[in-house]
Amino acid sequence: MVFEVVALGSLLACITGFDIMTCSIVASILVTLYVLAAGMWSIAYVGMFYMGLIYLGLPLAFYYVLQYSVPQLAGSGGMAGFAGLAEAMTAQKMDPQFWFSPFSLSATVIVGFIVGGILAVPAAQATVNYAFGARKWKIARLAPILAAFLVVPLSIWHLCQGRWIDC
Repeated sequence: MVFEVVALGSLLACITGFDIMTCSIVASILVTLYVLAAGMWSIAYVGMFYMGLIYLGLPLAFYYVLQYSVPQLAGSGGMAGFAGLAEAMTAQKMDPQFWFSPFSLSATVIVGFIVGGILAVPAAQATVNYAFGARKWKIARLAPILAAFLVVPLSIWHLCQGRWIDC
């Protein structure tokens, strides 16, 4: 929840021109009032909306970019799709065969991206949201533990990819 408050505070600072610390305090008050007024169920519903938006919105955005933005790229020749993107990449002296091939990355990196993408959704919201949003106390007690089992592999993969630890 800290990242959301800081992001909202910096957004308010950009809009209003006030100090970022003041805007972060205002943002934290607004978020607290929202949670108090709407309850933790609202956060659970926002989390589900967030997941749907990502899983439906990203493919739609990708399609839109391939069909409408790629033809406007320099060197694309006005072609849409992967053909236009390949032309634009060739004009920039990039090898499209390398970038389009799923085998240009190692299998570990590919699996890591897939697992990381799947596990990022529960990790995006604080695990305490799942505990407070539960209807029964047994689920509320179990939710942070289950979320930790989802987040730990993502964290280890992230550390290994960043080479902060020797894996």
